[in-house]
Amino acid sequence: MATATTRSTESGTDGVRRDPQRNPATQFGAALVALGVIDASGVLSNDERLLGIFRIPPSLNVVHVLTGLLGLVLSRYVGGGTLFNKVGGLVYAIVALGGVLSVLAGRDGVNWPTNVLHLVLAAVVGWTGFEGGKRRPS
Repeated sequence: MATATTRSTESGTDGVRRDPQRNPATQFGAALVALGVIDASGVLSNDERLLGIFRIPPSLNVVHVLTGLLGLVLSRYVGGGTLFNKVGGLVYAIVALGGVLSVLAGRDGVNWPTNVLHLVLAAVVGWTGFEGGKRRPS
């Protein structure tokens, strides 16, 4: 009879405890840093829009890079990946809400495709943080 262990206390091959959300937090963090740097460089932008679609102001690139770096740092600690995914999901939900309010107010900052992307990011990262590490009954 096998004993059940929670994923948050599983050990790697070296006996060190691992956070089951370490890899997703690392991947989300790296993607956010890359997004901020690529958009700031203007390499994939035309008409001041990333890929010709997403309008991202410079201040939002700073948010992307900082939250991405936070994800990369936190993913190195037990529980840090889970923490980043939970907080990151909430942060990007707030960013999306701010973007929606900005568009509705007629301000020239982000656009609807950018807001939808932030909502999707908030949903995926938040779901990973709040539900992704739980065991499902079999």
